[in-house]
Amino acid sequence: MALRTRQTNREQSEATPERRGHPLLWLLVLVALLVIGWSVYNQIAAHATPAKTSPADSTTPASRP
Repeated sequence: MALRTRQTNREQSEATPERRGHPLLWLLVLVALLVIGWSVYNQIAAHATPAKTSPADSTTPASRP
């Protein structure tokens, strides 16, 4: 009887594969993380760099005395 139970359990474990997440779901999670990371990076980079000023504005002939 015990031998028959072992064989039945082995057959059941081979018949039911392990459940894994759907690959498309993991791809969607990866893309979402990349988008969030990119937006955070852009927000930090926008605050870290000063606004560019044009040096040509201060040397125009109209501003000279």
